[in-house]
Amino acid sequence: MRFILDENVIICAQTGRNDRRIPDPTCGRLLLGIVHGPHSLAITQAIWGWYGRQVALIPASDAVQGVGVMANLASLFSDAARGAQFKATPPKLPELVGVKGTDRAFVELAVDQDDGITLVTTDRRLVAAVNSLGFPDRYGFTVRSPEEALSALS
Repeated sequence: MRFILDENVIICAQTGRNDRRIPDPTCGRLLLGIVHGPHSLAITQAIWGWYGRQVALIPASDAVQGVGVMANLASLFSDAARGAQFKATPPKLPELVGVKGTDRAFVELAVDQDDGITLVTTDRRLVAAVNSLGFPDRYGFTVRSPEEALSALS
């Protein structure tokens, strides 16, 4: 499976908490499942930068020891057989009504892929906006919660 992880998933993986700040290992397990399984990640240089900035903002006292989100993500790129590579910045989609900020980049990347990629997010507003636009059906990608994506790995 191929994935795009929004920055909230990365933050939750590093902190070991869900988007409501409740202890929850789901995002960390998902990340490790992708890294250690036969899966891949689609990412742009801009998204990589957002990940790094978000992880850097997490106080050491809030970070789960031993998770090393950025190191685990980087390991995908060191294994050429995994096919992970930085993607070109996809074209802008003016019809992304209701999708703001960095979320646009994740949706535009999903639209630009041609292989049934899964966009994983904790953002319910993003899911609602993307589904209301009919993008998953029109462009052939799936939007899943971390829990749904983790179940799909099995």
